[in-house]
Amino acid sequence: ATKTLAVCTANTVSITTQPSSSYSNIHTSLKTITTYSPASAKAADAILIAFFAYVNEQSLKFEDAIIALKEDRSSRDQSDPMDESFNKLPKAKGKPSVYAPGRGYDPNSIRLATKSFLPMATTADTLSRALLLSHIGTTTRTNRRQRVVLVSHTLDVLKDILLPFAGKSEKSLDEVTDEIAQFLARFAASTRLDSTPQSNDPNNADGVCDTPKSSPTSDARGIKSSKNEIISPALHESSLSFITTIGGIAGSFDAELADDGDDENKPYSFSNTLCIKNLPPHLISHLSVSMNRVESITDEDMELYQSPNGILFKTESAGTSNSESKAPATTKPMEKKKAAARKGKGGGFDAFADEEWEREVKKDLEKKKKALEQTASGPRSLSPQEKEELNQQTQRREELSRVICGDFPRTLAAIRSLCESDIEIGNACLPVFGTAVVGTVVSSCSAMMLPDLQNDAFDTLATLASCVYEIEETHAHTLARALAISFQSNVETTKTGDEDSDNKKVLAVSALPSPCAPAACAIFEMDDYGECLSGTSFAFLFPIIKAALTGPRNIPGCDAALSVLERHCAMLAGEEMDANVKSLRKEMATSVLELLSHDRSQTFVNPTPYETLISCYATDEADTSSGPVLTAPEIAPLLGGLGALGSENTRVASMETLASIAELHPKMVKNNPLVENRIWLNCFDKNDRIKHAARKAWLLTNGNDASVDVDETPLQPPSKMYAVPLLPLLSHDDTSISSAAAAAIAHAMGMHPDSTE
Repeated sequence: ATKTLAVCTANTVSITTQPSSSYSNIHTSLKTITTYSPASAKAADAILIAFFAYVNEQSLKFEDAIIALKEDRSSRDQSDPMDESFNKLPKAKGKPSVYAPGRGYDPNSIRLATKSFLPMATTADTLSRALLLSHIGTTTRTNRRQRVVLVSHTLDVLKDILLPFAGKSEKSLDEVTDEIAQFLARFAASTRLDSTPQSNDPNNADGVCDTPKSSPTSDARGIKSSKNEIISPALHESSLSFITTIGGIAGSFDAELADDGDDENKPYSFSNTLCIKNLPPHLISHLSVSMNRVESITDEDMELYQSPNGILFKTESAGTSNSESKAPATTKPMEKKKAAARKGKGGGFDAFADEEWEREVKKDLEKKKKALEQTASGPRSLSPQEKEELNQQTQRREELSRVICGDFPRTLAAIRSLCESDIEIGNACLPVFGTAVVGTVVSSCSAMMLPDLQNDAFDTLATLASCVYEIEETHAHTLARALAISFQSNVETTKTGDEDSDNKKVLAVSALPSPCAPAACAIFEMDDYGECLSGTSFAFLFPIIKAALTGPRNIPGCDAALSVLERHCAMLAGEEMDANVKSLRKEMATSVLELLSHDRSQTFVNPTPYETLISCYATDEADTSSGPVLTAPEIAPLLGGLGALGSENTRVASMETLASIAELHPKMVKNNPLVENRIWLNCFDKNDRIKHAARKAWLLTNGNDASVDVDETPLQPPSKMYAVPLLPLLSHDDTSISSAAAAAIAHAMGMHPDSTE
């Protein structure tokens, strides 16, 4: 009954000018049903679900018809035969509608009917479906009158329906918001209703099948044939339109000026939370899963995907192996004849045997030619094994098409829609989407060689770059290219704990080529801004700065990279502290130490790399309420091979930085045995610069003033646990470090005689 109502409602006469009698009658019937149905029947929910299923079904039928029409020339001619009696093309009068009767539904009727049932929805799932139906048949353009109406209607729905529903629901507002975000992400980024963004599913080893294998309606490969599980393009486009609407509403919310008790701000606050906190994690989960599936596609899969439908596909390797296996059988008798003839004549050239061999080769070529002609003239019947193989290839081709033409591009389109809805929303989402989208651009897997996928990935990265509002939008593509170059050809592979699982690919920043115009433009624009970028913008563009400071070569136009980094150190602590920048402290310090390990570090002045490294460890003097001011991972770069155990410049810089930390927080350095021993080790290095910097750090750690005379003041003894970190350094590859370790142990033993036992 609900499906019948859905069919009648979706196929009324156009109501753009004046409601027709047919629509009025149907609308009256729908009101009567919902009014007199018992509350337990949830009639409105059932009707909305029927609308949703019918629109999905009709859209899929329309798409199948389009695919069949475009399959070959004969199909197109049969569908729309050309009338050759006309001397010129006929004129088409009137404004054609993109929603022709072939689609099976009228979007205006669906939207109006949905609007009347929205207040009667009783579940978050039904509300989510109704919100998508309210945007059916609309575009993602933001500068049209249609978008103004959609925004106004959605604001009314949020204020009068959704927020009161969340207040009466047993679930909290956060749970309802996350449920709606999960529903929205599924329809915006997937092709199937039963797909879940879980890449670690043990039943999904190949990363392509979505449906659980335990399903009773699925076949041996775990693929359901029912089209009720497929998300149609119409619902996908509707979800993108709703993302555009809700993102535009969210962009109008200002947390600093908003009043929590003002009811007028609640729809904006809800939209802001949905677009910034709830929706991006779900989209990034879908992107991670779809990207894993794309990267699991092999070269053979791509050959199968690009092969014609309905024809048994044979790989080139299989054909080559078959021909090679058959060649010896045909040529072996002739080889024996030639060998016998040559043996009888004492070896050497035998014209008769060679001519005979050529005739046999020509016969073989004629047989192959006839076989090819027979194949071209008509298809031969397939054996049962070949039919089964053909069915498997068809299923596999559908799986590949679902990923290449469905999940992956749909997820990227959803990310673009969210970021394009409002620049503030896009900027807030940069830390979530940035690295994952860059990974799609620099991927070198077989499927990403397709131009369509490459363009989709790069356009998404350029959209993210356009959300860096401190830089002109005209430079978006340049920023995107600079980010791609910063990660290019440097994808590290880390092994997971499970031997049977695939290795995990991790992006790593690589040194820029010289010259690199995109990176030079990006750094110039960041420096020319003159102030700190927002935390999200700096976190997004930081790989370009890191790449410019990596490697031994100077990059023309990138000299300001160090000053840009030093400027943003102010956001690591204090009033300007930003969580996105603070999480980069370790990488910022590592970038400066990497620069110091090369001779080109001497060309950087105002600021110098030494000053910049000290700025990287700026802290709040008295803020210890939330734990240590510097965590162990943040200090780690100063203690490793790029720091206290590195080259002369890095060791001096590390000691000076530890001295600045000890001046404000002496207990933090003194209570860390590894930090204490690294300073103690360098106090006995033969290099005067290293020794002086280390001894000053040691004296400050032990409570001396900053004005202490380093050369005249004796060193206080280390802790009695000095030997544990120093003993492994006695066999260090660097002789200066091993010698310093030996001297440090000797002096410590003299200060702690009991430890000699």
